[in-house]
Amino acid sequence: MLLLRSDICQLKQLSSFPDILDSMRLHSSSMALHFALGHEDELPKNIVENEAGPEGVIDFFIKWRDQPAAQDLPPTPLLCEDPTVTFTSNLLGCRISLRCENSSPCLELAESMLAALESLLSTGLDNRLIAHEPALSIDIQKSDTVKESFEYEVKDISGRPYADLKCSDFNPHCMSLEAQSSLKDKLLELLMSLFARVFLHDDFEQFATKLFRDELAIQRSIDFTGSFVALGNVLGHQPKTRISDWADPKAKDYPLKRSEVWDAAIRHTPPESTNSERRKPAIGKGEPPVDVVDASRTKHSQMETVSLIRQALWDRAGWSGTAFLMSPYYPPVLALIFRNSEAAREIFAEWRKEFGAADKEEKLRLTIIRGVSKENKYAYRVFVGVNPAAGFSRPDVKYAVMVARVNTMEPCSDRNLMGFLNNYKTLGSYLLAYAVQESSASNVLPVMDNCIVKQQLSVRDAWEIGRHDPDSMGIRVDDDPIIPPQHKDAPVLELLRWMRELHK
Repeated sequence: MLLLRSDICQLKQLSSFPDILDSMRLHSSSMALHFALGHEDELPKNIVENEAGPEGVIDFFIKWRDQPAAQDLPPTPLLCEDPTVTFTSNLLGCRISLRCENSSPCLELAESMLAALESLLSTGLDNRLIAHEPALSIDIQKSDTVKESFEYEVKDISGRPYADLKCSDFNPHCMSLEAQSSLKDKLLELLMSLFARVFLHDDFEQFATKLFRDELAIQRSIDFTGSFVALGNVLGHQPKTRISDWADPKAKDYPLKRSEVWDAAIRHTPPESTNSERRKPAIGKGEPPVDVVDASRTKHSQMETVSLIRQALWDRAGWSGTAFLMSPYYPPVLALIFRNSEAAREIFAEWRKEFGAADKEEKLRLTIIRGVSKENKYAYRVFVGVNPAAGFSRPDVKYAVMVARVNTMEPCSDRNLMGFLNNYKTLGSYLLAYAVQESSASNVLPVMDNCIVKQQLSVRDAWEIGRHDPDSMGIRVDDDPIIPPQHKDAPVLELLRWMRELHK
């Protein structure tokens, strides 16, 4: 199945492998590779005859390629011939990308680290653990200056978590017990740093006790996943980690006959519009179905964290409020007020990279929630998050974790807010920008660099936001919202009851 997914460049590297696979008694793999290379004349006669012509043969291989087991395979094979190799994994919705030098001991360290992370988080679904970062990048390369097995630095690049590892040129197959113990301690230290930076739990103390004491997750993740010494004992001290290691110069070559992959028409066909409509999220009612809340029925690959909020940058920026600027001739401006100008500039610069000067696809969701407090009828909240539809862009996604930021404003009148909303209603668009709050709380400086044109703005009353509403993150457990007398069973009441029960 992986060979059927090979791209053109990979097929060129595999042209001498059909007979090598046959010699290993991997006859099905040999047949799949013959077909992918375009040598249908080498297929068994019964396949060609039973499938009645070229179209039947193609249909046969499509069914083979799309077996249920395909869901657990990578999109393409990894031949490991390039100077660097990239391993990927999806853990609780966070896509982990680990790039390393294609040599020992970088490979062994990369395998061990990724396996340890997967083991550590294997029960995360059952324990309500989530990833609040959509991606984690890790780089591993050799360094002559490193004295231990490896050194690392966890930092943020463009507001996203990044780990930079430098390893010494040690022999991963011949390590003393002392050296193995030291490496495990270092690996544990790194795992804890990444765990704290990327993953989140609503009751961390209880979760940590269960995971680390009761389930012995640390021992499980470190002791049983390492590629050091054990790998050499099983595969030898020079294991064949590249496809070229398995080549045979005497093997017959079957040159690539195709100008494009055999299923190019299918691979390049965009999903039908009806399917995208079907995947459009809708707000449910009552208790969620069992197959949704039962974590045992969900794979890590069926989760996706969707976030336009770069946590590290927002923490540095210090969002303190919202300002409005209006003109009769231009779209009104909604400016997020930050205390740190440099971090605020980075936030908007990254947004401009993601969706340009205008958010045409409306990836960024802005919501203004009014009536959040009976004590101040003018109080409102500004909610910055992601369009819920973006979380279900893949057909296999079952859980989407969406990250947002919320800020409460408590003005003494609604003059500024209503002026902005009236202007927005007239012109049909607005500019999203940022402002910097200087030392004086009343001195706010708008910055129009990297501003973004927006058309959609959600304006909600707090009372109408229910338990399953995507804007429910804008309601707090201690809120006392304004509820009109005619709405005695307002949706927000069910939401608050549910939140308070969880809070207990």
